[in-house]
Amino acid sequence: MANIANLQRLAAAMPFSAATLQTSLATPADAAEPAAPTTASAASADAVEPASTQSSLLVSAAAEETLSINPISIDNRVDYYEHGNATVISGYARSGNPGDKVNVTLFNTTYSTMLGNDGMWSVSVPESDIALIPNGTVSVSVTHIDNTGALHHASSQFSLQAGNGGVAGPVLFLNKVTGDDVLSAVERGGDLLISGWGRNITEGREVTITLNGHEYRTTTTKDSRWTLSIPSEDVQALPEGNITLLASLGLGSRVAQVAKTLTLNNEGEGKASPSLSIDPVSADDTISLYEIGGATFITGHATHIPGGSKIKLTVSDKVFYGTVTDDGVWSVEVEQLYNARNANSTHAVVSWQDSEGNQVAASREIHLVPTSYPYKYPMGFQIDTISVDGKLDGQETQNDLIITGSRFSGENIAFGQTVYVTLNGKTYTGMVVGTDGDNDNHWQITVPASDVQALAPGSYTVVASINATLNGTESINSTQTKTFTVVDPDLVFNPISEDNKVSGSEHGNDTVISGYAYQGAPGDTVLITLNGKIYSGTLGNDAMWYVSVPERDIAAIPNGKVNVRADYTDTAGVEHRAHTEFSLVNSTSKLPALFVHKVTGDDVLSAVERGGDLLVSGSGRFIGSGYEVQVTLNGHTYSTKTTNDSRWVVTIPHEDLQALPLEGHVTMIATLLSGSGVNQVAKTLTLTNQGAGNETPLLSMDPFFGDDDVNYYETAAPQYVTGHAEHLAAGTTVKLVVGDQTYRGVVTSDGLWSVYVDRLPSLRNGDSTHATVSYQDKDGNQFADSRQIEIGGLGYAYHYPMTFRLDSISGDEHLSGNEKHQDLIISSSQSSGEGLGIGGTVTVQLNGKTYTTTSGAGPEGLGYDNHWQVTIPASDVEALTPGSYTVIATLSDNVDWYQEPIPVRYVEAKIITVDDDGVATLGSLASEPDTTPDDMVSAAAISDSAAVETDALDATALGLQHSEASPVSALLDRLTSADSQAQQNTAAEKPSAASEPVDLASAEIALPAAPADMWYSPASGAPGDMQEHEAVYAAPAETTLADTLQQQHLHPVV
Repeated sequence: MANIANLQRLAAAMPFSAATLQTSLATPADAAEPAAPTTASAASADAVEPASTQSSLLVSAAAEETLSINPISIDNRVDYYEHGNATVISGYARSGNPGDKVNVTLFNTTYSTMLGNDGMWSVSVPESDIALIPNGTVSVSVTHIDNTGALHHASSQFSLQAGNGGVAGPVLFLNKVTGDDVLSAVERGGDLLISGWGRNITEGREVTITLNGHEYRTTTTKDSRWTLSIPSEDVQALPEGNITLLASLGLGSRVAQVAKTLTLNNEGEGKASPSLSIDPVSADDTISLYEIGGATFITGHATHIPGGSKIKLTVSDKVFYGTVTDDGVWSVEVEQLYNARNANSTHAVVSWQDSEGNQVAASREIHLVPTSYPYKYPMGFQIDTISVDGKLDGQETQNDLIITGSRFSGENIAFGQTVYVTLNGKTYTGMVVGTDGDNDNHWQITVPASDVQALAPGSYTVVASINATLNGTESINSTQTKTFTVVDPDLVFNPISEDNKVSGSEHGNDTVISGYAYQGAPGDTVLITLNGKIYSGTLGNDAMWYVSVPERDIAAIPNGKVNVRADYTDTAGVEHRAHTEFSLVNSTSKLPALFVHKVTGDDVLSAVERGGDLLVSGSGRFIGSGYEVQVTLNGHTYSTKTTNDSRWVVTIPHEDLQALPLEGHVTMIATLLSGSGVNQVAKTLTLTNQGAGNETPLLSMDPFFGDDDVNYYETAAPQYVTGHAEHLAAGTTVKLVVGDQTYRGVVTSDGLWSVYVDRLPSLRNGDSTHATVSYQDKDGNQFADSRQIEIGGLGYAYHYPMTFRLDSISGDEHLSGNEKHQDLIISSSQSSGEGLGIGGTVTVQLNGKTYTTTSGAGPEGLGYDNHWQVTIPASDVEALTPGSYTVIATLSDNVDWYQEPIPVRYVEAKIITVDDDGVATLGSLASEPDTTPDDMVSAAAISDSAAVETDALDATALGLQHSEASPVSALLDRLTSADSQAQQNTAAEKPSAASEPVDLASAEIALPAAPADMWYSPASGAPGDMQEHEAVYAAPAETTLADTLQQQHLHPVV
């Protein structure tokens, strides 16, 4: 009775016949049929039971069905023609755990597999192994140890006949389920498509799919393909983990089986599951001889798939692509189906895969009439462009919408027929009319204004279908589609890559997709969907958003038309949506690339930085000179050209900067317009109100080497670059970048700066480049100016350039006492240039005034002792207030080159200081006779007003906060005029400050020793109380101020 109960309990679930089950469960006494005896046993792994006990365990194991073997090859027979696939041996282990090992022994060979979460196991025995087994009855044994340690055993037999080489047997194949044989929670939310194909299989053969104890059946089509859909309720009942999918083809004595393991996980749980469906193809799922020669559309519906997504449609052996619109409709144009192979009956399969690899699909069996001679005049037409430009905007969204069709073909078959037009789930009808056959056949339908007003912003597909009859018997259909967009005025795209074309030469940068959202708030998120991936952009205070799509993502998109969709929800909760498309051609060549430097050093614009013009710069790769770069900011576009070193600079006027929002974020886009395409880079700039009300430092640069053209005769001459500075304190350090070289200099009290430039011959790719001067304050605000320059003679400059050296001014570059009330002589007596410069014009600038003279020849007349001098009147000298000044001297001459004069210039600068009748100043400290150029820059760097670079001594280096008083400043304040005189007496003669190049990287702080009463001893706990005139100066030998400040026993007086 137990066996009968088991039969009734398992009959529905087991994937084999009741007769086979009865045989498997029969007791030894009942088992008279020898066809496929199956026994099962369970015994302890540690002991051997007596014979009587073993017999009882056999019966018990059969009753509990702890381990069973499915019929092999459906009927336990592997015949002549059943050797096309590996032989699948499968079964169930009811008491096991997922992952348990199951061993299958066949002809002394053991095959191992693992138990799935469905309790099923399977092995595929290769045909090469089967071929080694003699014909006849073959035994199979299976063992499994359950989680209690009990050993279970089952055995079966099948009859084997070796394969017949004369006739090939059927072969069955399973396609990857959901593309990867992995089912996520998202993919299990709807029906599941299982598909495959075969070889040596005819049309109409039954294929059985066994999954989780259920069987599903379908039949093969003419092209030996098959598909079936597993209902969503069965899919949702599948356990997580691994389960076995078994496909069986039953052809009488020609059976084929194939098995695979599916992995189920919980990824995407809670997300909406996408789904696809296919509408009837050509009205009746048959594309006849009279239809197959033309182009038609296959359409369907999509749920939870974003508009703009690309879907794939496979018809027989042909693949097509289409697009989903926001109304949940997809359409694909198909043509040339007449040459599909073996396609009298086949399947149309549509699929879509999201960015996380989840794949959904749907299938429809259709019938084709392939022929080498399709009907030459198939019925066809087109839907005219909707609303002239394919867009509904403004008032158009409030009025009736007229949709028309024209350009008919088909020998007037469509005349007088009804056209069915579907839009947004509604169907409208019209009639084909005309007076001259196909030449002027047309139709028109009107969508009422009320239906148009119901169209939310987004994309829509219009589907028009006409059915006609030929010769009173043949049904002919033509289905055409057209998409259009209801424009959201509050969400728009900028043209992608300027012209909505990304060509093969435009892949050097990420692809920038940008636009505007006019009803959003700063910080709102805009979602961009491209090729199944979603990218997030943030709305700025300029209402602009952007995303940069990595080149690797672009490379994964097939060439052709690419759809892009934007979505965002405004502050009122209203959802907005917009679409655009661009054409794509991918490339793997070396391509131009555009780069944008950080604006003001950190991409943050403070109120102070917006008080003057803004410098935006960048560089490129594989670009060259002369290509246009456009910078777009806050609706304005600024243009410049690249130089020979692929660098570019553009200046944004301060009045445009002041029009920016006071605070927030704005988008800046740089566009390279090269001869072969467009490259774009976008970045977000942050606007702050920091420093509002403060004066904005301004920098400007004098013409580089006099005229921004450094010629062959000037390149090798080290000389000075100068400029002006406003609202920058004396002693401030500025940085000058020329191409790939960096220099530094100092601002003087008269608002001038000068930088010594001496390495131009080694400049790389600098035939045309930029010279850029910049300054950064302690708050991180950065200010800059730039000039484009031309440089000749790189790599082989003229060996004897024209130069001169300024003599020491007033003996020590220092004006004090009576020197402030008498004429000042500025002169030069050292020169070079093989005579070049004799008779040249010399201009000397000091304190805004210019003095002129002529260079004269020295006694030798050889050019190395040329000389000149100018006299600054005492009245002009007396006008010099205490502080530092830059003296700029320029010598100009000409070289005749084939009777064409070439101007040659040389610029020299020197810093002088003017005391307040002998009272020491920071300027006088910088100009002491024993002070080197490096010392001067270092002293300037510790001034309270100096812009301290990271390689100079600043408050942080001293262990102080910016708000604390600098001990260096305190030290300088404590220096008296008497102390100053003592310090001067210890100095040695050294060159003037402005006579050598400045390099902060190697500068060392060199200051007089600290007064003794600047410090106190921890032992006494109080600062010294001696009077200032009694101060004793003491400093450890060979110790700099920086070393002294870091000694732990010294503490600055606050």
